[in-house]
Amino acid sequence: MSLKEIFEIKDFSLVDVRTPLEFQRGSIIGAINIPMNEVVNRLDELKKMEPLVVFCRSGNRSEQVMHYLREQGVEEVWNGGGWEELN
Repeated sequence: MSLKEIFEIKDFSLVDVRTPLEFQRGSIIGAINIPMNEVVNRLDELKKMEPLVVFCRSGNRSEQVMHYLREQGVEEVWNGGGWEELN
């Protein structure tokens, strides 16, 4: 499924994996902030939020988070890349 198709789904969660300071400086309306370093401890919370689109500044951190979540059994997770590109 492509990212475009994901955005056509009404019930997906946008997760900004940048730091709280980066998030405060601007993000996408409706996104929640779960910093990359908190993902392991908040795995159960993230699993309940499927389908997920994770994003960050450039797409690097969100790519790592996406792979980690898939390894943990989260099937519906996609890397949205950089937040300014998604906006």
